[in-house]
Amino acid sequence: MKSALPFLAVLISGVITLSAQDSGGALAALNALPQKYRDGVLKLSADNGTPNPPQWYITALNSDASNTIHSIIITDGQITSEKLSLDLRSAVQNSPLNLGAIRIGSTEAWNAAAGYCRGKGKTLSSVSYVLQQQGKDAAPLWSIWCYDKGGSYIGFLKLLATTGTVISSD
Repeated sequence: MKSALPFLAVLISGVITLSAQDSGGALAALNALPQKYRDGVLKLSADNGTPNPPQWYITALNSDASNTIHSIIITDGQITSEKLSLDLRSAVQNSPLNLGAIRIGSTEAWNAAAGYCRGKGKTLSSVSYVLQQQGKDAAPLWSIWCYDKGGSYIGFLKLLATTGTVISSD
């Protein structure tokens, strides 16, 4: 528990708000989605975030096509791939994200992860992100895997995408 205290101090020292800080990040990727997917986003993920990755991967229900599941890739704010998906696990395990409740983008999630790593005496170099919501009335959650410059695993944390509050870490 002691290792979490420096991280919490960094997190509390600044109020995280939705802003232009997430330009090119998760929120921009979600904003690039056509309306037919916006109410059905089941999962947003990415690797090699520094803080923002080259591509975002989205699994979403298509409201225009009897709720078929689609895999969508967003690169530089544009859809570069859109196809039917067989990712039934995402549809069973997750509820569609409440996009209106998300206040913490990938840049803010990166900042929280960097503080977490500093608290462990490590320097964050890249992250893998997953944004999901497990239940209609649940809050959207960021799961973040942290890596150093050599690609070695530093640790993992989960934070609320609504407030930035860390709810677990290892």
